[in-house]
Amino acid sequence: MILIIKNGFVAATHTNEQIITQEMYPDCEIVSYYGSFKMSPVPQRDPRSDEEKKLSYQSLRKMAYPSLADQLDMLYWDITNKTGLWRESIKAVKERYPK
Repeated sequence: MILIIKNGFVAATHTNEQIITQEMYPDCEIVSYYGSFKMSPVPQRDPRSDEEKKLSYQSLRKMAYPSLADQLDMLYWDITNKTGLWRESIKAVKERYPK
């Protein structure tokens, strides 16, 4: 699940299959979250622990990248269809969590 965090609250959620960019949410933090979470009409506090919030960019990237199986599937379809989905998804993660 991808959480859109604004001022310490969850503003929106997206599935991991959706490609979300910082340009879509310029004043928000975009994070991949693997815990359980349920949106409600009342704004929810960021469910991540303080330790999760302090993770290095390497750890954040590692959690945000698609699985290797999904990446290989993307590469196959990129070659077959002459598209750039894999490159775009990897670039989005690198831009979201810069060095």
